[in-house]
Amino acid sequence: MATFPHRLPAHAAPATSPAHLRSVRLTLADGAATTLHVATYIPARTAVRVVRLPRQEPLAAFCARRGLEEALVGGFYERPSGRPLGELRTRGIARRHVPFDAPWA
Repeated sequence: MATFPHRLPAHAAPATSPAHLRSVRLTLADGAATTLHVATYIPARTAVRVVRLPRQEPLAAFCARRGLEEALVGGFYERPSGRPLGELRTRGIARRHVPFDAPWA
């Protein structure tokens, strides 16, 4: 079980970080640590959709090119092919992907 000790120190996040974003450092049961990034949105003002980027690029560059204020990474991909790891469907169509290995398949 992870513990939620505190927010990251102020120097760990940019001073201009929006109020709806926060990061929390977690200590895992085995003693390892990781960072949990949390974004809170008002559903009535939020549009959600799934997009597969046509080529690998930083998310910030994709947003800038499309005029988007924000985006979230919601999956993983295989390198160097860029194929999604695990099943991906957009517009109801199953896209080429790399299946998960057992026992996650």
